[in-house]
Amino acid sequence: MANPILKEDLIGNGVQEALDKMSTTLSTITANLIGLRTAVGESIQPLSQQVSTVQNDSAAVAALEAKLSKYEDTITKLNAALKENNNMQRQVNEAKSKTIELSEYEANKLKTLQDRLKLGAIWQQSVAEGIDTTNMSYNAMKATMNSLLATLRSFDTESKKNSTAAMALESAVERLRDAMKELDGNTKAIANAEKQMAEESKKAAKEAADAAKEEEKAYKESQKEAEKRVKTQEKLHDARQKEIEDAFKARDAEQQRLKLNDQEFAALNQLKAALASEGQARMDAVQGIDIQKMSYNELQQTYNAVRDAINKMTPEQLKVTETGKMLAATGLKIRDAMNEMQKATGNYTLQVGKYRAAFDGLG
Repeated sequence: MANPILKEDLIGNGVQEALDKMSTTLSTITANLIGLRTAVGESIQPLSQQVSTVQNDSAAVAALEAKLSKYEDTITKLNAALKENNNMQRQVNEAKSKTIELSEYEANKLKTLQDRLKLGAIWQQSVAEGIDTTNMSYNAMKATMNSLLATLRSFDTESKKNSTAAMALESAVERLRDAMKELDGNTKAIANAEKQMAEESKKAAKEAADAAKEEEKAYKESQKEAEKRVKTQEKLHDARQKEIEDAFKARDAEQQRLKLNDQEFAALNQLKAALASEGQARMDAVQGIDIQKMSYNELQQTYNAVRDAINKMTPEQLKVTETGKMLAATGLKIRDAMNEMQKATGNYTLQVGKYRAAFDGLG
């Protein structure tokens, strides 16, 4: 159990309890005074009203005013009592704030020290020299120092100079003050360290929060970038898909225009590729043309391909090279076959005479 000890003269271990009781008593008195003042105030109001109703009766007015004056004097006294009571309450509160909390062990040890200080100079010197601050709390040091100071006040100036007890007491007081200063310094250092740690923790927490925000921001930006890339890929895919679809549509349109089936169309493309090459591949392609197995549409498209290949050659190449001669002869055969097929249907739109004239100089 903690025991309060007054800082000044340490007048006993029951000071805190006494101050608490005094504070309670003063609070009760204050409440009673306020109640009395309220009651007196309530009594004044009807008297004031009566004065206004008996204005024509001077005697009655005088009597009422006398009563009012007494009530007002009472209120003045009550106010003064309240003021004094409040002052006493403040003093009690100040006294309570000037107490030092000690453990039961420390309080008992202090009481023993105070009792020995009262036994005379020899005991005073022994007590002062035996004080060991190593295992004393700050409050115990302060309470002990106050007890030594209270004892020193019993010495006059001259006796202090000549008394070994007084010198021992003063030395003990200095030791206690030094130890208390050291504790104060350690306490402040600890407080500063704790403050610094708190600030560093706060700073670290802020940095971590900022880093988390930056990381979240970067993540959101990366998400946006990823979404953007996905949309770009989707657009590219859609564009590629459209190109493929357009290519198929173009192929279908070309096939429709040429009126060829898939197999015929593939054979025509293969022939065109071979005619665009050089050497034996071109010769093999020309030799592989089987006019007898071709429809009119195939003959027409094959003829166009052969014609395109002939148009890319010079007249000299057509006359001198084997490829040129073979292309010219194949073109004539295809044209003749087409002409014969048209005759069979009664169609004479092909100008065979002019066509042959064009190829006669190639033989």
